[in-house]
Amino acid sequence: MLAPHVWLFGALWFLVYFLGQRVYQWNRLRHIAGPPGTGWTKLWLVRQAWSGRLCDSLYNACREYGPLVRIGPKWVLCGDPAEIRRIWGINSGYHRSDWYKAVRLNSEVNNVLSVIDNKEHHRLRSHLMPGYGGKGITNEEQLVDEQIENLIALIKQRYISTQAALRPCDLARTMQYLTQDVITAVGFGKPAGYLEANSDIHGILETSENLHRPVHMVTLLPTLRKILESRLLKPFHPKPHDRSGVGRFLGYIKDLVDERYDDSKTNHTDILQSFVKSGLSRPQVESEALVTVFGGTDTTSTALRNIIFYLSTNPRAYHALQSEIDGAVKTVTCPVIRDAEAKALPYLQACIKEGLRIFPPSMGLMGKVCPRDDTICGFRVPANTQVAWSALAIMRNRDIFGDDADVYEPQRWIDAPVEKKKDMDASYGLVFATGTRWECLGKRLAYIELGKTIFELFRRFDFAMVDPVEPFRWANHGLTAHFGMKARGLARVSSTSNSRTDATGSTLDNATPAPAPSPSREPGARLTTTTIAWTMMSLCLSVLLSALDLTIVTPAIPAIVGTFKSSASYIWVGSAYTLAYAAITPVWGSVSDIWGRKPIMLIAVAVFLIGSLVCALAPHMDALIAGRAIQGLGGSGMGIMVNIVVSDMFSLRDRGLYLAITSLVWAVGSAIGPVLGGVFTSRLTWRWCFWINLPVGAVSFLVLLFFMRVPSPRTPIAAGLKVIDWAGSLLIIGGSLMVLLALDFGDVVYSWSSATVICLLVFGTAVMALFVVNEWKIAKNPIIPVWLFTSPTKIAPYVVFACNSYVFIGQAYYLPLYAQSVLAASALRSGLYLLPLIVSCSLAAAAAGIFMQQTGKYLPVMYIAQGFLVLGSGLLISLDFEANITKLVIFQILVGIGVGMNIEAPILAAQAATSIRDTAAVTATMGFVRSLSTAISVVVGGVVFQNEMNAKNEGLASQLGSNSTLASEFNGDNAASSVEEISTLGLDAVQEALVRKTYFEALRMVWVMYVAFAGLATVLNLFVRAHKLRTENEGAVLGADRSRQQGSPAAGAAELELRNERED
Repeated sequence: MLAPHVWLFGALWFLVYFLGQRVYQWNRLRHIAGPPGTGWTKLWLVRQAWSGRLCDSLYNACREYGPLVRIGPKWVLCGDPAEIRRIWGINSGYHRSDWYKAVRLNSEVNNVLSVIDNKEHHRLRSHLMPGYGGKGITNEEQLVDEQIENLIALIKQRYISTQAALRPCDLARTMQYLTQDVITAVGFGKPAGYLEANSDIHGILETSENLHRPVHMVTLLPTLRKILESRLLKPFHPKPHDRSGVGRFLGYIKDLVDERYDDSKTNHTDILQSFVKSGLSRPQVESEALVTVFGGTDTTSTALRNIIFYLSTNPRAYHALQSEIDGAVKTVTCPVIRDAEAKALPYLQACIKEGLRIFPPSMGLMGKVCPRDDTICGFRVPANTQVAWSALAIMRNRDIFGDDADVYEPQRWIDAPVEKKKDMDASYGLVFATGTRWECLGKRLAYIELGKTIFELFRRFDFAMVDPVEPFRWANHGLTAHFGMKARGLARVSSTSNSRTDATGSTLDNATPAPAPSPSREPGARLTTTTIAWTMMSLCLSVLLSALDLTIVTPAIPAIVGTFKSSASYIWVGSAYTLAYAAITPVWGSVSDIWGRKPIMLIAVAVFLIGSLVCALAPHMDALIAGRAIQGLGGSGMGIMVNIVVSDMFSLRDRGLYLAITSLVWAVGSAIGPVLGGVFTSRLTWRWCFWINLPVGAVSFLVLLFFMRVPSPRTPIAAGLKVIDWAGSLLIIGGSLMVLLALDFGDVVYSWSSATVICLLVFGTAVMALFVVNEWKIAKNPIIPVWLFTSPTKIAPYVVFACNSYVFIGQAYYLPLYAQSVLAASALRSGLYLLPLIVSCSLAAAAAGIFMQQTGKYLPVMYIAQGFLVLGSGLLISLDFEANITKLVIFQILVGIGVGMNIEAPILAAQAATSIRDTAAVTATMGFVRSLSTAISVVVGGVVFQNEMNAKNEGLASQLGSNSTLASEFNGDNAASSVEEISTLGLDAVQEALVRKTYFEALRMVWVMYVAFAGLATVLNLFVRAHKLRTENEGAVLGADRSRQQGSPAAGAAELELRNERED
């Protein structure tokens, strides 16, 4: 074994070498300005690529630092079109960087996109150009026309809106279906059938979008690429026999290629057959066939979506194109215009060019390696530097395209002088790398598709975005993915019509032209299976973490209090968590509306883990209570965010089903929580109740970080801080804490008539009243909008939900105390006794969620549930002093069914009773109501129990006789912490039974109190109104300008009334 000094020397040598390399790389390009830190690390570049706004980041960098920007230790970014044309030129000597190797779809075979050697690239292109050039494909236009006709038929059949009905078309998917069918028809002789099925039949579109980000990460991190391509991970690569994703598509391509090598079938005239005849090897043909599909569909569909979007939001350009189309319809070919005819229409071509210019479909780094020292934009650039381009900086160059380069204006291509147009064309040509070594092979076919499709769609339909302000979500990781691009299409009444109307008859001509897309809202986008799976996994992990902490501590509380010998602080172990949980809940909801769900949820998990660590290491009771309070802050964020994200993702009809899934996970966590708490307390130490949170929390955090994909408004921190309802946040936190502290102190620490308790109640109530005034009259972005409570039918679901939560958490908290104090059960066994309540509650919640998803009705569920809850809670009063496990299990099951069936129904009732604009506010408010009621439940339950023990203490002392002095161990202050001492204080069997009987009678009054609240919820159920659970989902409204996006309360009320009238 090497001596320590050898290891030390080796570490120092490595450190010196590493720092030397960093300094050398920094020094090479130190004269070129760039964002901070880019001379030392790729972190800035990686962060921008990960963000999904890479194109914007590169554009902004060029505008801030000039035409040549340093973006990494070996990377520079060029935004000068003339320099990029020179660098990409055939004779420049530049070659592709390792950036391209990441698009090697087969790790063992290069393709025309991944090969970096110029000679090898030229050789491959020579084999591929005949096929891409259409040589020998005599029916190419016919194949394209057939797919466009299929698209038109699909829109007519499924997506034509009328004044009575809106039938939006998701252009984000539909345009992909078209380009997939076109490329497979021209490339492989027959379309894959995406348009016919109107679905992602191979799952490749969803998979491709999900791969954009990781693939771009691999392009920037060559070491990661080598690891992924290693033999160790090869078994995990996609395989042709996979049932979905890339593997399934590999199988599809392999079958097509196998067919071509069958000697009996040689009559094909398509791109694939051209590859076979060119002399390429069989693996090379398979690799190039994959590139044909992946490279020939994403960019073209992106271009189509952008052009349609910009035209439909720009009335002047829209009418100019319609005028040209109307003038041409009498002379052009039907049913689909010929390519030559489309190219002869100047304004149509201008619209296509402008769409490609203002938002190029491919905006990756496209790094090229400098072969020798060069001068770019007046700066010396050393050999082996990687030179990237900024597509937006070039395509929006104001010197070339004018001061309005950021605006979609097709007319610029019509009015430009000849010399000016030459410069414009030269820069625009870089969209497809025209005239360079790396010119796109599929450019010709892409232009055919664009011209024909745009003409035929606007020839037959009037398009408008369903939501012109936030029409879709998008992400750019080199390639651009659109999500939820909902458009309403109306059949054109007349080819000479000069006005457009939407499905309600409202004119669209005065619509504001849309800027480059940067929406923060997804208007009801269809969620893919993969997105749902990963997001629900991350949410369920958070639920599991929160559920564990809710119940794992319960059986350990006597041991915790015994360890610290602080009996008076017993209630605080639970109350610190619930008080913090309740007070902060509405604030989490508000800030997530501003900054988005994912970052806020990550912060909540981190806070929770910090609190768990503090609890696990706590040296005394005060530290433990502080840790529990920190846990409460984080647990509150996790708990509320799960419901908010689910509400964002799914329609009211489907929401219950996915909430049911989280309920099942919650069942598992809650069920194993008491068991784990009992095991840790009995076999190890109660501190493991908190240590266990750390590994589970770490997994939850990582899954959320890497796999949860939800809309994000990318709100700047400063802008978000300005719109937070600071006054409301402070008032709700302060008021909640004062009221809850008063309840906690009452007749336990201080008498109810003490100045402390009275002041807390009075000032707490006053602060809560000020909070209401602030939300009603002052706050521009209220935390809890008062218009949610404008009628008894709107208020009822909140109160029902509060009462049921109050009953459930109280019984879950005090049943283990019953088991330990009355039945003499151990901590482990008391946890096991709680399982019937937890499991039945969760299974009932799942069953209710499925029922509501299938029927769209929630009132029957609420009525039945309330009956079970009252029955089960009432029966708990009849529990015997002697152990009767059968009765205890049955009664708990009845309570569990009642509570479980009513977990989701009141939430859906409240959301259905309000405007869709208030979904997030309703969900956050429900969370606050639940957390406040559960906090009050634990406090009030403790107060009732301790007061009963105080009242019975004098009688207990007289019954204990010679041991009467021991009665003080079981008074209100000490009763809960002295449970374990019942068997250790030297009491005889009769005296021990007397003590346990006192606990039994005190707890009976606790059960009576919970029955009263269950009865109150039963009465309030009668005020809940039945609403239709809608099947459409409008998506989330996020950002610093959320109040503007949501519209006025009056508008929301009017919308709700209209909907209610239709339902009635």
